[in-house]
Amino acid sequence: MWKTMLACHQQQCRLIEDLKLDTSCAPAKTTDFHLKNTLQLECEFENWQRNLENLVATQKYYLNSMCKWLLLHIIEIESDGKRMPDSPEKMSSPPVYEFAKAWFEALKHINSDASLHAMKQFSNLIHELKLHQTEELKQKKKLDQLKKQLEKKEHALKVHMMKQEEKQSEGVLNITENSLTKAIEASVKLLKERVESEKDKYEKMCMKSGNMTLISLQKGLPPVLNAMKDFANNYCQHYTKLFFLTMPEGAPIQREPIPVLQITL
Repeated sequence: MWKTMLACHQQQCRLIEDLKLDTSCAPAKTTDFHLKNTLQLECEFENWQRNLENLVATQKYYLNSMCKWLLLHIIEIESDGKRMPDSPEKMSSPPVYEFAKAWFEALKHINSDASLHAMKQFSNLIHELKLHQTEELKQKKKLDQLKKQLEKKEHALKVHMMKQEEKQSEGVLNITENSLTKAIEASVKLLKERVESEKDKYEKMCMKSGNMTLISLQKGLPPVLNAMKDFANNYCQHYTKLFFLTMPEGAPIQREPIPVLQITL
């Protein structure tokens, strides 16, 4: 399992190193689909981080419990069908205890801090991206609503101007109606300016989201993959040593090569 995981992370590291990303790869704007994917990525990454913590903690707890249990029962194991020695110190430890002890010591030398730290850093980037994408979609909704208001006001102004032209042709136009026309035009103008301002704000948010997406991939993901590669390699080496402990003395040692995975994008 650890050899396969190591090969997988090695291949992922090579792919991300060869991946050339620039602003043309960034999404032009955030959609509900993009936000949904970001939420899913955040959720899956949190699960990965939590499962890694549980894996390390559970294995250490299991081996520690096993060593304690075996230590308490060494006398029973060694004395089964034999004469009891004068003291436990004179007894030899059973092979299963020595193996469990070696396994537990190996786990104590496997440090997951670097992997968990890299995961935490990347999770923070994803979380920030999620928050920004959420605000961008809110801004888009606000801009769309303002555009609809502007369309209604422009239509109302157009209808009003047509009526004004009719009244002017009939010679019944008065000063009050002229003032009303100016007020409507001023209102439309102010709304246009607001729409342009909110549009400019939205476009800047879109650009920032795209840049944040690239930064997450370029700066956040490689440390995670490299840390996991080292973590898997560390596990692989320790479990290989443990495997050799189970082999009969003098048995030929055959080292299996790390599998090469073919990953296509």
